[in-house]
Amino acid sequence: MRILIILFISIVSLIPSELFAVDKVHLNDGSVFEGKITLIDPEQITLSQGEDKPLRVFRKVDIKVVIFEDGRVESFEGIRKQVVIPRRLKSPGTAALWSLLGGAVLPIQGCGQFYNGQLGMGFTYLGLGLLTYSLMISGLENNDPETAGFAAIGYLAGWIGSTVDAFKSAKRINENLLSLKPKNMNGDLGVEISYRG
Repeated sequence: MRILIILFISIVSLIPSELFAVDKVHLNDGSVFEGKITLIDPEQITLSQGEDKPLRVFRKVDIKVVIFEDGRVESFEGIRKQVVIPRRLKSPGTAALWSLLGGAVLPIQGCGQFYNGQLGMGFTYLGLGLLTYSLMISGLENNDPETAGFAAIGYLAGWIGSTVDAFKSAKRINENLLSLKPKNMNGDLGVEISYRG
């Protein structure tokens, strides 16, 4: 059964994410439109939402942020500034799924944290997961149900905790990326700032 799950995960991970990706236009009034951006000019952006729907044209002054299908983010807050963040957004669902499957298929917790780029937390969950798993196996082999039971509870708590943490951390990472302002950025963040004059 584990081999089938590992095979399934391997096959799914080979599917290019571009098949499911769309551009997203977030307006200043809070509304969000999804589709494929077909034209960007100095004044406006044109979005296609499918063959059976009309093209939508947005003035750049009405746009808060655009999230492109490849994960790039472009902010239009203020007519005169443009911010490009070359970091990819994280999918909270994918982060949670990696944590969930990592703890269920193998005794490897923290996969969602590694996906989010949180290496310290990932190694912490990995170490705790391996420790509680080995204590559980040791308790079972030595006919010590008390140790095995406590270790199993610890393993399950860590597994659920890492899954919830991965989901919440991915959301927080995305919120932080989308809320960056030019006055808070510098070259050390890997963020490019350009002003139109």
